[in-house]
Amino acid sequence: MFIVDDLFMSPLRFLLFVAREIYKHAEAELTDEQAIARQLLEAQHLLDSGEIDQEEYGRIEEKLLDRLRLAREIKASRAEEEAEEE
Repeated sequence: MFIVDDLFMSPLRFLLFVAREIYKHAEAELTDEQAIARQLLEAQHLLDSGEIDQEEYGRIEEKLLDRLRLAREIKASRAEEEAEEE
């Protein structure tokens, strides 16, 4: 009976594994502070070169700083969760 259960549960386990991996990669990309800092520098370069105006730069900067705050909050909550688990 356990073999049959394992056969039926294998696809579900595989889907859960894939979903966890996608989540981990998405979270890593979201919380990559260096990538956000690079985007801020790129926006600054675009402003300096005249490709965007101050208003557009302000919108980009606000969004990126919000992402940076979110990334730091996520990392802090992860650290708290890991500390509680220990």
